[in-house]
Amino acid sequence: VVCLMMIILGGAASLSLGDTLFSWSEVFGAVTSSEDSMARFIIMELRMPRMITGLLAGAALGMAGCIVQSITRNPLGTPDLMGVSAGASFAIVLGFVVMNLPPSAMLAVGTVGGFAAGFLTFAIAWKTHLNPIHLTLSGMSIALFFTAGLTLLLVAADSDVNGIYYWLAGSLLNRTWQHVDQLWLFVFLGLALGVLFSRPLNLLMLDDITSRALGFPVQRWRLILGLTSVILTAATVAVAGPISFIGLIAPHTVK
Repeated sequence: VVCLMMIILGGAASLSLGDTLFSWSEVFGAVTSSEDSMARFIIMELRMPRMITGLLAGAALGMAGCIVQSITRNPLGTPDLMGVSAGASFAIVLGFVVMNLPPSAMLAVGTVGGFAAGFLTFAIAWKTHLNPIHLTLSGMSIALFFTAGLTLLLVAADSDVNGIYYWLAGSLLNRTWQHVDQLWLFVFLGLALGVLFSRPLNLLMLDDITSRALGFPVQRWRLILGLTSVILTAATVAVAGPISFIGLIAPHTVK
């Protein structure tokens, strides 16, 4: 209930505050009215999609962080630990700097890059049955690899990359309803799987010997849940950039 009230108050504040200030009654009127006005345009076309994108991104990264902390048994685990954020960022910068792809291709390119990084992480750790320590080390290695490639692309780029630097910091600026449409399906799918698989998430916090003694297929569930975190992280990074900290602190705040 407290979290829900904070979301409502924060959402209302994000719609009313800005270069142009609106009272909460004006915000309510703009949301419920169908009349064309400057207030309705600012609130519904500029601020509302940005707020909803922020909610979706925060929820996705929070769930992804919870999953990563469980499958790696690391309380400091974040979605970045799987290398997904670095892979998605590398793919997007590669697409725009080298291939000159349009902005509309951002989600597809970033998602593919994130999945590629996640696949490499799990492939490297597979021989050790996805042992948490080896999974963490594999993810860190893949993240460093793609980060190095990303730095090389930015240094060697002939075009203006100021906008890319801004995106790499993580931003909700200029997010539109198109971004909401691209993101919501991935987020709801990942959130539903995270809630549905809450029991396996708890069991993965036990050591592997105990879990296997209870007949729990550790490797299979670690892979399934890891892929769920990849879905959530890759789609979010593709839309909002590699936003950090939320995936680390949100699970601990909820607990």
